[in-house]
Amino acid sequence: MGPSEEKTESDGMEHELRHNLRRCAELYAAAAGLSVATLGRLAAGDWRFFGRLGRSTFTARKYDEVIGWFSQHWPGGAPWPDGIARPQASSSSQTSSSVTQESSSASPSSRSRAPPPARD
Repeated sequence: MGPSEEKTESDGMEHELRHNLRRCAELYAAAAGLSVATLGRLAAGDWRFFGRLGRSTFTARKYDEVIGWFSQHWPGGAPWPDGIARPQASSSSQTSSSVTQESSSASPSSRSRAPPPARD
């Protein structure tokens, strides 16, 4: 396969992933009543993320992060977009919750302390 074929194949995959992100962003923003800038800040940590999709590239890791955020926060009652694979809950989130549970059974001196009660 020549370099031009690889570029076309790569562009095709990037185009599909960009389409998936845009479609999820459109549907989520409409269902949740959010602006795309606010959604970019929440889902990608960058309010300009969705506005730059056509002009800049993104990594596969960033795609997974943003699609994962959509999957975890998808509005109840709104259907997930057809043709876009929805990620399952990752084992790392299960691992972090088990770590949290283990740390809560640790001695009081090793646990983080709760803030003191507010004074009147």
